[in-house]
Amino acid sequence: MIGENSAEDKSKLTEEENERYQNQVVVLTKMAEGATSAKNARPYRIDELALALGKDEHDVQRSLFILEGHKYVSPHPIGDFTSRIWSVTELGVKALANQNVVHMTSFL
Repeated sequence: MIGENSAEDKSKLTEEENERYQNQVVVLTKMAEGATSAKNARPYRIDELALALGKDEHDVQRSLFILEGHKYVSPHPIGDFTSRIWSVTELGVKALANQNVVHMTSFL
């Protein structure tokens, strides 16, 4: 599950926090698009994600770092946070499949 805050806590989000959260959900959803498992999910370049989503590369990278902290995405090669190539993990695919995407409390 991405975070565990109640609906009441969500209403206390600042506009900036809400936008970051929405960016994370959009990035994760795009990365898991059409995948039933991490094995059949394709890796994405940061610039490719930014272009496809109409987002700034820095916003996409911030989202990836936060999602990696939750173990929903991983860089290629694993552990190389300077990598421009990332993919969704099995946990990320499951989180979306179970619709466990709720407010995240972790921000960079």
